[in-house]
Amino acid sequence: LKTKSAEHNKDKSSVTVTDYLDSKELHYWLQQFRSEFNVKDVPRDNVPVFETLNAVPVYLFSLNSFESLLLDGSKQAVAFEDMVIAVQTKKLEPPCSVDCINGQFQMNSGDVTRPILAA
Repeated sequence: LKTKSAEHNKDKSSVTVTDYLDSKELHYWLQQFRSEFNVKDVPRDNVPVFETLNAVPVYLFSLNSFESLLLDGSKQAVAFEDMVIAVQTKKLEPPCSVDCINGQFQMNSGDVTRPILAA
């Protein structure tokens, strides 16, 4: 768990401090302890030669918290070559710094299905 701060306006009178998970550090530790999770490779018996199976483990951290907690401060899911890491909380609309034409983008941190598939 790491912390970052952001200033909201040019006169620096408003600062927000938010907690986040560092995806690279989490990835490192998941790799170190992967053997203890009993992750098994997908069996490839009876698979025709022209078909290939690609299985990527997804580590979903579902937190029982109404506080916003994102990966790297802005993402719900991050893909690595060997795994996908995702986090969800009970807070429905975490703060987001992305603006769209019609207003600020809002994400649902209680459902990370789309971010996992997009990662």
